Amino acid sequence: MAPTPEEAAPGLGRELGLPLLTLLGTLGLSASRVAQGVPLDGVSLALHLVGGLAALRLVPPLVRLLNLRGGAFGEPAARRCPAPTAESDPMARAFFARRALRPLPGGPAAFPAAYALPAGRAWLMSGPYAGVVFALVLGVHALAVPLLRTPLTLLLVPVACAPLALWWWRGRATRRARGGVALLLTPTQLIVRDAVGARSAPWSEVQAVRTESQPAWDMLRGARRAPLLVISRRGTPPLRLREDELGVAVPRALLRVEAYRSAVGATPASASAPAADSSAS
Repeated sequence: MAPTPEEAAPGLGRELGLPLLTLLGTLGLSASRVAQGVPLDGVSLALHLVGGLAALRLVPPLVRLLNLRGGAFGEPAARRCPAPTAESDPMARAFFARRALRPLPGGPAAFPAAYALPAGRAWLMSGPYAGVVFALVLGVHALAVPLLRTPLTLLLVPVACAPLALWWWRGRATRRARGGVALLLTPTQLIVRDAVGARSAPWSEVQAVRTESQPAWDMLRGARRAPLLVISRRGTPPLRLREDELGVAVPRALLRVEAYRSAVGATPASASAPAADSSAS
């Protein structure tokens, strides 16, 4: 389950501490240099760059704080994810209405009790934003210092922003293919859709649904253990969904999948195999 505000407060304090101290320190040093009449130079550029990167590291804990208070990245998505019932939920019906599953035959009539887990927006946290901070700092310095207004500066700004633009473009096809849904559950199978296509797993082949973690690093959150929702399938590689791709926390998504499996009476592969053996004997 997601941590309560009281449980998450100490962790948020630690995450906010070092970036906030770094930001305040760089701002103080920069202000003292300006007060002493020191012109903008390479040291000023370095101080402003470090301060900008420290400000970036403040974003994840602030977003987590907003989530604990019902902010834009977490809880509304959880509220859009009601408990499974015998009928398709509104998000699944909207998913079919957009024809996001056009390759699958039958349309919504073939899945009368579909249930959708929403796609999240936490993937925004994994972008390479350092180049944009560098371009912004360099551009501001170029406006203040005429000597920096050179063709090299004009070239460095778009080059520094290129990794972010490329990252955004590469993920665009996946986001469009998902249509706002990370995982679609039906009485017969569960379906993951991305830029590669629709990947499905019949419940009779699903051996287990569990949570795992793997090492990850990005500019905003640094090194961490990123949680995964892993769907083991018999005879095929497992389906893996990162928490950044889900609109709810991985433990909550696991509970939703298990609740749906129970609601529709789906039998996992580990339980159906012994039953088949006993009937054959």
